[in-house]
Amino acid sequence: MLYGLLEPIYNILEGRSTSKSAEDAFAKHSWMAFYGQTQASWEEELLRSQKKKAFTMAWGNFHQNLMGSFPGWSNYGIGHPTGCDIGKQDESCVCEIKNNVNTMNSSSKESVLGKLKKQKALGKRVLLIEVNGDKKQKEIEGVVIMSGREFYQELSGRASFMDSLDQTLGSIFQHYKSFQSLKDSL
Repeated sequence: MLYGLLEPIYNILEGRSTSKSAEDAFAKHSWMAFYGQTQASWEEELLRSQKKKAFTMAWGNFHQNLMGSFPGWSNYGIGHPTGCDIGKQDESCVCEIKNNVNTMNSSSKESVLGKLKKQKALGKRVLLIEVNGDKKQKEIEGVVIMSGREFYQELSGRASFMDSLDQTLGSIFQHYKSFQSLKDSL
């Protein structure tokens, strides 16, 4: 199962998928002028930047998919009536998953908190998971904000789960430089 969750990440690393952000002509020409770049070096840097952005977003999806696959949990995907990312199958808890603490600006955080508060009003436990946040759990108006480390511990029952996951993924990417090589090894 884990290897299937890694396919979108390998797609980015292997150049089959990148961010589709539009080019800003003013930023491009100003940057090139300031740094004395050629068109080719600008395009190379832009591609690397788009790849990095897509890579970070893919990890957010990875965590949502993995967290939603634990026993008793579901990955809601896009268009779920709650508007949330994952939830318990008995509908007692819903979560919004953010890969980094800086993923949300103040207005998007307000929107996420509003969505979760609506679910709280329906009697559900509501969680905002900041996967790479390393702060202690806190609560804002009934919304529990916790780190990915804390949530993975809750899901798995193991305090070391996130460290083990990190080590496993590091080993996978060190030894398997393509998705096909990973797939062939199984």
